[in-house]
Amino acid sequence: MYGMVALLFGMGKAWGKPSVGGDTPVPGSVYVGDDKIKATYQYGRTHGKLPINRGKVLFLGDARQGKTSLKKRLTGETFDPNQEKTEGIQAKMVETKDIDHHWRSPDQRFGSDFERRAAWYTASMTGQTQIRGTVRSEGKMCLAVVLDVLFFCSLPLVDFIVIFLMMNLGYAYSVIALIVFMACVTDLMTASRTGTGLAVVLAFRSYAVSPLTVKHVSQELVSVAGPVVCFPFLGVCIAFVSFIFAVVLTFGFRPMISIVLYLMCTPTQVSDVRALSWTWFLSELGKDFDTVTSNALVSVGMSIGIITYQYWGLLACRLPTYLRFSGRTCLSFVIASISLLSSNFSSEAALMLYGGLCGALGTCLGLVTGRAWAAMVPVRYLHLKYYVVVVGGVLISLGLGHVFGWHLSPVDSISYFAVSTAVALLLIECYQYYQYYLSIPVTLIDESMREKEKGAQSFPTNLTLMDFAGDEEYYSMHHIFLAHEAVYLLVFSMAEAVRNQNRTMDRLLFWLHSVKTHTCSEDCAVFLVGTHRDSVTSLQRQEIATFLAERLYRSTGFSSLLVLNADNTPFFPVENSKPVDEDMICLRDAIWTMTQQANYVRRQLPIRWLKFLEVAKHIEKPIVSLEDLRQECSQIGLENEDEFHDVLTTFDKAGDIMYQANDDTLKHYVVLDPQLLVDAMAKITCPQPTHFGMPKYVEHLTLLEKKGIVRADFIHNAVSQLNIDQPTVLLKLLVAYDMLCPLGEEADCDPGHTTYLVPSRLPEYNPKLHRSLSERHGEDDQVFYIDFETFNPDVVYTRVVARCLALCKVEERTHTRTHVFRNMGCFNMANRFWFTIEPMRPAPDQNVLKITVTSATGSNPFDLLGMLHDILEAVRRRDFPNMSYTSGVCCPFEAPHTDYSDPERIHVLKLAGSGEMFPHEDHFLTFLCCGREHQVVRAITGTAAQRFGISSTAVIRKSRPQTPLHFSHIQQLSLLLDPPRVLGNDWKGLADHLGYCVTEILNFQRKESPTMALLIDYGTKVDKVEAARKITEGLELLGRLDAVAVVAANVNRSHSHDGDK
Repeated sequence: MYGMVALLFGMGKAWGKPSVGGDTPVPGSVYVGDDKIKATYQYGRTHGKLPINRGKVLFLGDARQGKTSLKKRLTGETFDPNQEKTEGIQAKMVETKDIDHHWRSPDQRFGSDFERRAAWYTASMTGQTQIRGTVRSEGKMCLAVVLDVLFFCSLPLVDFIVIFLMMNLGYAYSVIALIVFMACVTDLMTASRTGTGLAVVLAFRSYAVSPLTVKHVSQELVSVAGPVVCFPFLGVCIAFVSFIFAVVLTFGFRPMISIVLYLMCTPTQVSDVRALSWTWFLSELGKDFDTVTSNALVSVGMSIGIITYQYWGLLACRLPTYLRFSGRTCLSFVIASISLLSSNFSSEAALMLYGGLCGALGTCLGLVTGRAWAAMVPVRYLHLKYYVVVVGGVLISLGLGHVFGWHLSPVDSISYFAVSTAVALLLIECYQYYQYYLSIPVTLIDESMREKEKGAQSFPTNLTLMDFAGDEEYYSMHHIFLAHEAVYLLVFSMAEAVRNQNRTMDRLLFWLHSVKTHTCSEDCAVFLVGTHRDSVTSLQRQEIATFLAERLYRSTGFSSLLVLNADNTPFFPVENSKPVDEDMICLRDAIWTMTQQANYVRRQLPIRWLKFLEVAKHIEKPIVSLEDLRQECSQIGLENEDEFHDVLTTFDKAGDIMYQANDDTLKHYVVLDPQLLVDAMAKITCPQPTHFGMPKYVEHLTLLEKKGIVRADFIHNAVSQLNIDQPTVLLKLLVAYDMLCPLGEEADCDPGHTTYLVPSRLPEYNPKLHRSLSERHGEDDQVFYIDFETFNPDVVYTRVVARCLALCKVEERTHTRTHVFRNMGCFNMANRFWFTIEPMRPAPDQNVLKITVTSATGSNPFDLLGMLHDILEAVRRRDFPNMSYTSGVCCPFEAPHTDYSDPERIHVLKLAGSGEMFPHEDHFLTFLCCGREHQVVRAITGTAAQRFGISSTAVIRKSRPQTPLHFSHIQQLSLLLDPPRVLGNDWKGLADHLGYCVTEILNFQRKESPTMALLIDYGTKVDKVEAARKITEGLELLGRLDAVAVVAANVNRSHSHDGDK
């Protein structure tokens, strides 16, 4: 009788109507058998798009600021007071950790990121409600009901044939007959599943709970307890036994139970297959007519019960509201009614119908429960479940065989037909296992379905936490890991900030400039996180917050990067040592919210692009050539050249790989593991302490510390410890990234004797020891400046030095002629230019590179500045895309200047800026600084130019415009009248009073200081005395008495000056 339930579910699946309730998980077999699910999943793998939902959180800051402890506390780990600092380039410069939306490390053992996203795409495109089949047209539902009813009408006949054959021919023959019958109606997979299940329960019913046994038991109970008590108790027992057996079958034990039973013999097993004939069947039919009748009645009862259970919702929708019950309630009501009726007339027919109904209830509930339990097995225990059902199926089948009186056949007498049947069905089960676990990730799809039902709108965002070391040795290399699109946590100690605010400010500016020059996304965000909160008082915390808001947020250009807290200050204080910290929770929520809102996280990307990361992991090479990687990616569908380039660019921006398409050397290689470059530099520049006593390493350290030089033989020995297939490629990349600079490598030179300069390990310049360097320049030498404003150019300086050494082709034996230090570099370029590059900080908010050039006869120093500008542009495009600088000459006039009046600052007249082409040789440039004109002519003119090899700089000093006010007073009025001011009460109101038209006012408005431009222009048109009177009159009408006082002071000063004359 239980077999019909299996048939019902198999047929329901074949007709597209699953039989699970809306609140139960969908079994994996439903997903595997749904063609729409398979097609959607395959389409998602190849053409589907989803938001990338991947982000990086980078922890920056100096050493011993609490970055590692902060990362641990954010991920729920305990605070370790003895936490060792993250090593610099001596070990791992950056420590990474992936977390999911629960801030826990995701379980990567089951399902790759690519498969999980394809499963999410499948769930998004289909939806579990569609799979459950709840949305259907009424016509289709009626057709399904009719087909199901017609099918169940044939169940009694099928049931009788199987039982009859099984009782007379053997178990294997009956299973084959069922599978063949089911395959004709549905498909092979459904036939094997339902056929074997039906055969198992038929064996159980025929030998353990046969209709004859039920009849005898019921008669005994009626004689003892009476019919009123007997029939409900008997129904509960039948339902319970059916429930347990159905759960066992649907949980996964069915395949092994059926396969083992194939190899067992029944007491009446017949080995001669020729006995199976239609004449023999008809002759045997009349010998056991009571059995046939009993089985038919039980089958009819089960058919009625199952149809009622399945389709009560469809039937109830046509009933009045007060008559609508659930399927289970209706079936319970029918069983209770039949129990009472059967207690009045205990006929055999009523008993069989009643047993079928009770069995239907228990079986339906058991099937649903078993499937639900099987579907709820976590992903990590799927393989364990498979082993359990295999071993459990064998043990259960042996136990059932013992109950039935069966036994394992001896090897010499076993039926080959049974063995072949077992092998065939075992292969079918193996294929079904392949379909279940390998065709589509049904478990991941089901989990995605459940997440969607819980209200999830998108694929969970995964973050990668990267903890940087703060050692000074790695400052020149940290750009390798700075992603273009990420969230940055700039960590500093509040205890140190209280002791030295200025140094804290300088260090924060250094890291902020590093972030700003690398990032290219508007969504990039920086959190200023202050640790050691409890080490300072609340008043000190408030002072730090005010200091950061005024000095860092409002007075610099980082307001677009910094994230504000609830108090509108760019400051997030935390205490890592506390197990529960409210500020830590707020910081975690703010990071997550900022990441979720970022456009680069929500950007739609093809799912198949994530397959690229899997290919990169499978290659198991940190560096691969572009052609080899292209061949590997062609196997996953990335054959289009433009798409392949887009993939490399996307993951390069995300910081997963390193690829530079604009570099002549780097464009041929892809660095799949950027950590390798740092590890290589660690081996080269920081030998292991165990080697310090060896003469070879002593010589190496001496040369490295005094001159910043390493030899190629030591480099190859150090790199060989990294187990790299092509160390020469790694060395080429280190040179291309300006980490090493070869010194005079000749074609016939032994590679083992080639030397390299390490820019990051250059010694400091000592004026006392190297006084002759500055004495080589004279007063007539040309001086250029490259102004970086507040950006510290030390990391740029090392790269420029490496490029200059390559241009100069410096050899180690001539290294004494070309001196390179950490804070100064002196170069001799082909005996044409002797030039010095020196980082300087003339003002607290200005950083420049000073370039002093001595030129040979006929050489133009502007050519050298053009070459340095090209070098700087190449470095900027590759490593610092948002870096801003100005190349030019120093303004010859004294302060004040157009942009500022600080006398300490160097006013650089711009010849070229970042992202611009250097001007041609015959290009004349004219600059105006506070009414003073300065013209730069690049052509070489005059005898002095021919002697010193410099271009003449023609300075045209025009008489200063006659203005009614002194220049310092004009500056004061600019501070008072320049915007932002109230419209009509500022310089515009004064310009209107002085008679300027709208067009002239708009021209003034384009100037950096409209008030200054207005007063200078007005002073050139009107008499001095008349201009002062008119300006004073206009200011009085505007009510600007503060400005009138400035003009009066100017008039008094002018009268005093005339009296002195």
